[in-house]
Amino acid sequence: MGDSSVSVVYSSHMIEHLPRAKVGPFLREVHRILKPGGMIRIVTPDLRKLAQRYVNGGAADDFMESSLLAEDVPETALVLIKQLVVGRRGHHWLYDAPSLCRLLERNGFREARSTEPGSTRIQDVGALDLFERADQSVYVEAFK
Repeated sequence: MGDSSVSVVYSSHMIEHLPRAKVGPFLREVHRILKPGGMIRIVTPDLRKLAQRYVNGGAADDFMESSLLAEDVPETALVLIKQLVVGRRGHHWLYDAPSLCRLLERNGFREARSTEPGSTRIQDVGALDLFERADQSVYVEAFK
């Protein structure tokens, strides 16, 4: 059987869409397929940045809309069926750097730390956008 492990896993604006109970199993599977010394890089909306904007005078409606935590109740049967089949489209959970680092370390990763936009510990970044959604994101990397 061939080697199916990978050196780097990059997750961009996805983990917040997973139900909280599915995040641990997802991260453990990523850990399993990573080569020893491999890295995960997660980019996700930063709850701290969203909250700071609100605390600094932002509107509550803007905070709730940008968080994508609340969804309208489906108004038609078709919309309800679509939601049941496809799933919820909003965010299930939001993270900041410390909570994401703890989550990664609880699921087997080591040296979890946040990085600034434009910065990474990945050796060969290729076409990776190191500034993706910099105004609203947190960037966290960890090793297997």
